[in-house]
Amino acid sequence: ESLYGNINSSNLAYFHDFITELEEKEAIEQYEEEWAMVPEEQLDIVVLGVGADGHFASIFPGYLEQSQKQYDEGKIAISTRTEEFEIKERLTLTAELIKKAKNILIVIKGKEKLNVLEEIINGEKNAEEFPIKFLLNKNLSEIQTIRIFYCD
Repeated sequence: ESLYGNINSSNLAYFHDFITELEEKEAIEQYEEEWAMVPEEQLDIVVLGVGADGHFASIFPGYLEQSQKQYDEGKIAISTRTEEFEIKERLTLTAELIKKAKNILIVIKGKEKLNVLEEIINGEKNAEEFPIKFLLNKNLSEIQTIRIFYCD
């Protein structure tokens, strides 16, 4: 409601999500077909949460390599799997596509996630172990903005 409220229906064409009622392969194909119609094929803004294991957008530890391979093959969406949550099978964008967004907002909520913020700021884990670090390892030539917000 916060994202869609007071937006007229013509602007909703610019919001993209997966049709999860479809089979996994079909949902990814449908999303990629829709994506091909996006001007400049770049996201204006991505709002992300971060899990205690450092995952974002269902890019869990161990999935960055698969994400890179799929992106290199021209794919923008992948499926992932986790045993940590009720919903095990996930559809998500590749980490590379997310990283190219013009603006990335990372929202970390709750005292139980203070260790996540600490790892982001001072930790020694690499991006494969703590995927959110992939987004934070940006080249100086990239013009995108990343903002991190923490709240109780």
